[in-house]
Amino acid sequence: MSVLTEHAKLAPRTLFSRVLVGIDSSEESREAALQATALAEGQLTMLAVYGVRADFGAGTPIGIPVYYDGDLDREAAEDALSRVRDDIAAADPSGKVVRGVVWDALLREAGHINALQLIEREW
Repeated sequence: MSVLTEHAKLAPRTLFSRVLVGIDSSEESREAALQATALAEGQLTMLAVYGVRADFGAGTPIGIPVYYDGDLDREAAEDALSRVRDDIAAADPSGKVVRGVVWDALLREAGHINALQLIEREW
């Protein structure tokens, strides 16, 4: 191993080398994304989550209304992500839309990308 290799292993990472921002249709998530562009010194990932909601019978199918249409939720999540990506296009963020419970999806994605997680509001 060379000295450069050893130095690269020991070089400190910045606190904001990877940032994950939860996106929904709120103005707060847009603001969180704008602030993340100023903080992120590396990978910026935006995550929009749709689907299973905690207020639908605490996860049991009994509480889910018959008229529930998950496609509408997915489209809303995709639209919210698209609007925010347009606002911060210069930062070249990556974006994902996933189905699940919001906090579980955010924590799982944060673990996958080893990111500092910015949550713009309580769910």
